[in-house]
Amino acid sequence: MILNFKLNLFIFLIAILFQSENLFAQDSLYHLQISRIANAKMIKQVDLNSYFKVKPHDGKKLKAKFAAIGDDFIISTTNDTIYFGDIKWIKLKMKISGLANAAAITGVFAGTYLSFGTVPMALYFIAIEGVIWPVIAPVATLSASIIGFRVLAGRRYHTKKWKLEPSSQFN
Repeated sequence: MILNFKLNLFIFLIAILFQSENLFAQDSLYHLQISRIANAKMIKQVDLNSYFKVKPHDGKKLKAKFAAIGDDFIISTTNDTIYFGDIKWIKLKMKISGLANAAAITGVFAGTYLSFGTVPMALYFIAIEGVIWPVIAPVATLSASIIGFRVLAGRRYHTKKWKLEPSSQFN
């Protein structure tokens, strides 16, 4: 009899635990949608667990994860509330795969390393030989390092060109 009561109580407590998990897990009904003002077809939808860095108009930067997104505000994991109208820019950390991450790191290091040799070589050919085509090599290596860095660092969206809004659907 006592064993049966303890088992029923245990099952009841587990059921309440799972039910409360479902109730409290839905903090936000929205996802963040960023669309370009000039071209409404360019839309970026952001997951709730994404990292972001934001700079409001007062200049105080905040780096955190999205905890919830409301009608006109963002709540971060540091319990800061940021209103869409107060944001000067927001920088999103893109989720990239392991292969893309390795390619970006390789681009940064290889581009930086190779540019040390190609810049003096191109200057030599321009000064001595009088030809311009060797400039392609340092431009390519520097471009590889810049593109790799941009992939790793994420994208900054200025609110002058991009519009932040909540989205109830996530595609």
